[in-house]
Amino acid sequence: GARQVTEQTPDAPPFDLTLGKPIFDVRDDLSTFEDESLQDDPRTAPLEGFTVVFPDSMPMWEDYDDVGTPNRFPSPATDRRGDLLMRASAVYHYRSGSNDPIACVSSYYDPSNSQTAENRATLQDGTASPWQPPGVAATPTGNGLSNNGISYPASTTLSSTILSVTPTNGIFNAPVPVVPTVTGTLAAKLNYQANLIFPNGRFVNESLRKALIKAPADRNRADEAAIDSTICALEIADGSLAPSNIAVPHGAIYETTFLDARQVKAIESEPLYDPATNAPNTITSDYDLSLAERQPLEIRATVLDIDQLRKTAYAGTLTTVPAPEYLLPDSGIIYATRDDAILDLSAPGANPAPTVAPIDQAEADIRKANQKLNSPVDFVVDPHRRPSGIMLTNGAILARKDNLNQYKQEERGLILATNLPAYIKAAENPLATGTFGFNLHQDTGGNLLEEFTDQLAGRDWTAAEFYNRLENERDTDFACRKGTPGLDCDPGDLWRSATVISDAVTLLSDNFRFGFRNEGDYDLRKNVDNLTNNLAMGYDENGDGEILVNQTFPEDKYGIDFNGDGLVNAALIPETQVTITDARRLNGFFDNNYLSSSEWFDNTTAFPRDFVDDLVAAGVQGSSYVNNLVTPIQRRAFPTGFFQEYVMEICRKPEVSRCSPNDWMTGYDADGDGLAVTAGDLEQRASTMIRVGTTPPLNADTGRLLAGTTAQPAPGYDIDGNGSVDPAEEEVEQRYPRRIAFERNPDNTLKLNGTTPIPLGINADGEVTAYPYTDGALPRKVANALWFRTTDRNDTTSGDYRYGDGALYYQNGDTSDPSYPAALRANTTQQPLLVPVLQVHAPERDPQRDVEDIVVGSGRDGTWMQNPAADTTFNLIMATGDNPARPLPVEQNGGMPNMPNFLENWARKPGGGKWTTNIAGSFIQFRRRAFATGPFLHVLGTNAVPENNPNKDPLFGDYPQQYTGTESTDASPFYSAPNRAWGFDVGLLSQLPDLFSSLITTPSAGDPNEFYREVSRDDDWIQTLLCAQTFDTTTSTATGNAVSPESRPGNCPPPPTP
Repeated sequence: GARQVTEQTPDAPPFDLTLGKPIFDVRDDLSTFEDESLQDDPRTAPLEGFTVVFPDSMPMWEDYDDVGTPNRFPSPATDRRGDLLMRASAVYHYRSGSNDPIACVSSYYDPSNSQTAENRATLQDGTASPWQPPGVAATPTGNGLSNNGISYPASTTLSSTILSVTPTNGIFNAPVPVVPTVTGTLAAKLNYQANLIFPNGRFVNESLRKALIKAPADRNRADEAAIDSTICALEIADGSLAPSNIAVPHGAIYETTFLDARQVKAIESEPLYDPATNAPNTITSDYDLSLAERQPLEIRATVLDIDQLRKTAYAGTLTTVPAPEYLLPDSGIIYATRDDAILDLSAPGANPAPTVAPIDQAEADIRKANQKLNSPVDFVVDPHRRPSGIMLTNGAILARKDNLNQYKQEERGLILATNLPAYIKAAENPLATGTFGFNLHQDTGGNLLEEFTDQLAGRDWTAAEFYNRLENERDTDFACRKGTPGLDCDPGDLWRSATVISDAVTLLSDNFRFGFRNEGDYDLRKNVDNLTNNLAMGYDENGDGEILVNQTFPEDKYGIDFNGDGLVNAALIPETQVTITDARRLNGFFDNNYLSSSEWFDNTTAFPRDFVDDLVAAGVQGSSYVNNLVTPIQRRAFPTGFFQEYVMEICRKPEVSRCSPNDWMTGYDADGDGLAVTAGDLEQRASTMIRVGTTPPLNADTGRLLAGTTAQPAPGYDIDGNGSVDPAEEEVEQRYPRRIAFERNPDNTLKLNGTTPIPLGINADGEVTAYPYTDGALPRKVANALWFRTTDRNDTTSGDYRYGDGALYYQNGDTSDPSYPAALRANTTQQPLLVPVLQVHAPERDPQRDVEDIVVGSGRDGTWMQNPAADTTFNLIMATGDNPARPLPVEQNGGMPNMPNFLENWARKPGGGKWTTNIAGSFIQFRRRAFATGPFLHVLGTNAVPENNPNKDPLFGDYPQQYTGTESTDASPFYSAPNRAWGFDVGLLSQLPDLFSSLITTPSAGDPNEFYREVSRDDDWIQTLLCAQTFDTTTSTATGNAVSPESRPGNCPPPPTP
């Protein structure tokens, strides 16, 4: 299992430096016997409580010196890192003869961009990196920050030598905890890890906490693995271990990240806990969170390269039989898990929901058991969950050693057993170019096999063609291995029985690209947990460069309810108490930034671009951080309905909430060479460039604006002085938040035209110009400009919405509530909140007057989702979980056709039609999902006609609350269904039983009983069947009785109403 080593980052402490105490508001979640609200100040000697750290879902790298390249190594480092230091997996094999690991494998992966994703040129022990992860440049830049997929020998310190710890009030304090980057004993460093807690109140390594409490003799294998893998991570991080691929090849196990659009972080507008009392909230499960505020979770997955594991022999010391044995053992069994996975615990621990902490450990255990039981079926997703997973890749062939397919009695196929979600990524067949899949039925020449030589794959066959095939047409190579006693096949079938036992199963095509965070502005969205535990990180409201508890401002200065009491009044708010959400609003951002900084688009289509410019990869190579149709992306107007072009300004900080009024600059390349840029150039503010009369200052033109415009990304500049702007330098400015510039006073307060701000746009001559609302003039129209809601009303806040010509509409305040001022206040630095036009609502059309004119088309079109490039085969038994369904409100779970998840647009085959997924195997649903609890329907009760849709967007209004033109009546945006050529794999019938199949079958107790008892009509099960009704899935209504009136009981309940 992958464990992580984390410490509080010393160069970016989340503290109020005036008082020297944490400003996190971590609450006791009332479900454990520990009080999670106890926090430690690491700068004082006493250990007062838990140490709060950020998860790796937050930014992992800050380009502190703005050079475009990561330079944390070697020392002295100028860049900053996140709190995660190292993650590692401990690897075990039964042939080792003990319960001790045979190897450690590093799993520290920084996906900030393609450079940080590279492995460090020099690893922690001083040796050169022997391997690079997939997806990075063929020739590494040498600027990597990761240590990922590198194999090391196992530690000489065994878990059995680590003594038990008795915590005090939940705190592991003996021996005194020591941070991993300083000298100390392993026991002290393990204690430090056990005391770490996330701001949402979840422990960083709960498995380690449980293991350390037990005496060595009482620990089970999971407990030993929790300690072993943490020791692996500690010793890789401090350089104690040097790379070695003797036991496990480099790259056989590694980590990757991607966004899973099915696993939306939050879907309800209410927080799980009341922010005032911390008691669990009563949540109406109606999926009412605005689509504009939704975010797919970033998944961290441990990747198992099946091709390497099946070919790598492992001798061990236990026995010489079977010989040879492999890392993928002949039994096929792989147990895999991750410590960073966090369960969905959305349900309260008791009914009614507890409002006080449990009185003892026994009550805490009952509450936790209730949460685990009820959370998978409560129709509420937990924004704190982390459905980290296990991924199988390069698994087209499962046969051991080579592709000669020699019979070996001990050799089975594969059984992956995990408590986590499983992902299977198809691979191109190494024996036949152009065929893709997992565990293919094929001979040693790469020819695909079926039970009969008259193959049905790839054509529309009839029932007669299926049932009338002849015995002499059976393919003797199918499901057979050369040399099998009693069978005559040559060369036979490289296929093996494969089983995946997991929380969920997701199938990915070979063309699915994981991507990197910078491609989709991931670090610029609000990645702290939505809605609950909204962190107060503070805001430099007066722009003096400090965030101080004794610096206050009144709420009604901005018209924002900062303290959450439901009022906007003269209450004084300390700078330290401003939450991340409110800091983003003051800077002009909602929870998402709508990809206003990344150059994600193709400037000839305004759809997502091809992220891999090569002639090898098939089709358009997308990015999970962009092409997922759940991440809301602001449309760029193209190709016929151009939109106004406005000036942008940039804040060179990695998180929007850390930007203060003084941080926003436009910048101007004074000499126009596009290369050398001075500090004075970078710090030019937009208001100094406004054309006055006939002479624009600075000879201003759009090509020199360093923050770009709404139609031009920030261009980058020559940072290293080599006379050119390389790709890394182009990306520097695109890592940072951008917003439209408004005219401001020298102290950064807004200039107002009456009560309305004055946006800065580009005129027909390419000059920066002020556009007061009362003038009626608009900037020039250009292609690829960011598209905003507009209005033709001077107050710009009425409900008179437009989506084409007109002044920018802004969202400050609630126009339906007179207690919230609609107009901006004078003498404030607040940024107007603009309303974007998003691809989730308007996937195709160009700027138009009314909303019903733009909410048309389909999210399936273009490249809003990733597109497979071929028919794909997945042959396996999946024993896995699903989501629940409910009658009111009507919510389906997708049924058996959606038991395996898909995340791609399988319905966009060139020339028309759908790509086909072929599955030969078996489908077994045996649980409800506990980690991957994202529902099949992301919206309930949609209606495709905006003016008739009662479900208007809760944040922006006017837009319908729907994913336009997607599956399940605009409610399932994360995929478009393939053709499903699925069925039972008859090849399983001829195989020797593996451990899984033997566990679910029992030997016959005697001759079968061929007589059956007739069941009475009043049996509950029979009555349910006879009362069934037919159902129209498009309208979610019952349409009639499923059986004839004479067979239908008289006491059937009435049909549900939607």
